Amino acid sequence: MVLGVELKDLELSDSLGAGSAFEQAHGFYLDPVSPLLPTLPGNWEYRLVRVALAGGITAGFLDPNDAAVSKYARGEPRDREWIRAGLEAGLLSAPIIASRFRDTQFLDEAEDRGARRLLAEDQAWLERR
Repeated sequence: MVLGVELKDLELSDSLGAGSAFEQAHGFYLDPVSPLLPTLPGNWEYRLVRVALAGGITAGFLDPNDAAVSKYARGEPRDREWIRAGLEAGLLSAPIIASRFRDTQFLDEAEDRGARRLLAEDQAWLERR
């Protein structure tokens, strides 16, 4: 296991991830992640969007607001771009994200404070638009 990602996840990334034939054929790619790796709000499992695929495979996709919580916890610039695009398009909801923070066990107090600060910045940014 490498950072919570099993070998089968790496194999999935190769066949379904960025730059794969799957992405070329369908216009999107998958980013498999172990549920033990990201910071997620409580009960995220019940909000998974499940999609049946060929061969009896069912893919589970994070609710976008749950994914945003994880991205705020990580705080990387590319995650902020993703979040702001989602907020601007109405695919994400700042009030829902804020409510999900209450059910999130962050890694530590610094991660919690940082995520809340970034959300406040994005709420102010959205109001100015």
